[in-house]
Amino acid sequence: MRLAAALISVAVLAGQADAAPAVPREIIGQWCLVKQNNASISYYASRGAREQCSDEVLVIKIDRYEGSEYVCRYNKVETSGLTTQIDSKCYGEGWKWTQHATLSLSNGRLVLKVRHTSKETRDK
Repeated sequence: MRLAAALISVAVLAGQADAAPAVPREIIGQWCLVKQNNASISYYASRGAREQCSDEVLVIKIDRYEGSEYVCRYNKVETSGLTTQIDSKCYGEGWKWTQHATLSLSNGRLVLKVRHTSKETRDK
């Protein structure tokens, strides 16, 4: 019995070690752009359907986030409270780059801050 429990524990831990980075369920969904201060800070609200949004939509999935003509796949995710830090590899319109994103929930809105961590290069 102890051996079985030990094997299950090892299997669970091994599965967690191999698990892909994932974001908290609270931020998964479609977010409508409300305001953009500059190229690096955007504010999103309402997790409505894409057709309900008047402007750009940010779609956050368990393993990536997508915007207008780009997708970023998570390399590393760290969550503390209502703030999630994400390092990603991004692709869009024939370009690729890496970036660091900070997502936080505040008063029902999602705040996204991004910083490119590599120069854009042509996707070959």
